[in-house]
Amino acid sequence: MKKVKKESGFTLLELLLVVGVGALLIIGGIATYRMVVEGNRVNDSIRILTTIKQETQQLYQGQNNYGAAGADLTVILQNIKALPNSLLHPFNDAITVTVSGDPTHFEVEFANVPSSACNKLAKSMLEPTDVEQISVGGAVVLDNTALSDPATDFVGAINPACGTNTWQNITWEFR
Repeated sequence: MKKVKKESGFTLLELLLVVGVGALLIIGGIATYRMVVEGNRVNDSIRILTTIKQETQQLYQGQNNYGAAGADLTVILQNIKALPNSLLHPFNDAITVTVSGDPTHFEVEFANVPSSACNKLAKSMLEPTDVEQISVGGAVVLDNTALSDPATDFVGAINPACGTNTWQNITWEFR
């Protein structure tokens, strides 16, 4: 009697199933990684913005204004280490700090923030009472002097201003 040798190994279907599951895991990991990286960049941006705001207010404490309207405060703030050395926010574009049209206010602008982070970043300064205005792409989305309920009115204006799949400049005006 002849002995039948049993073959061992995987079928093509089993191999395709393993490869498919592996591909899904890799795609899910990449998507999660991107969300985590963007979340970290938003958090770093908020930290930098808060530092700039506090350092500027502290530097000019006791003075009746921040200087001449339109004056660039970026170099002054960089000299006291209130700005990153590169003058770039975590989304790798420019940070500028200027005296606003009202010399008792100053503006901080982050250029070219992705729309996916725009909403979170713009909302990050909704609570401080020293925020006068927030603009996205040149459009004022929060004006604390004009709105009856800034939080409600702001939420309705921010989503269309940030858009989708675009890059926007965000400007905060502080007292």
